[in-house]
Amino acid sequence: MNNTSAEVSIQHSAISYQLSAISYQLSTISYQLSAISLWVRSDASKPAPQG
Repeated sequence: MNNTSAEVSIQHSAISYQLSAISYQLSTISYQLSAISLWVRSDASKPAPQG
């Protein structure tokens, strides 16, 4: 195994790691958004406090 193929495999693993980190962040963001929308909906369905 020469150096170039090792470097290429290292670059590929780094890219796949970055992609998985990005997809993890996206799923975290979508989870937060759905939690916020649920909270807003439940908050809007509550009766307004009087006085």
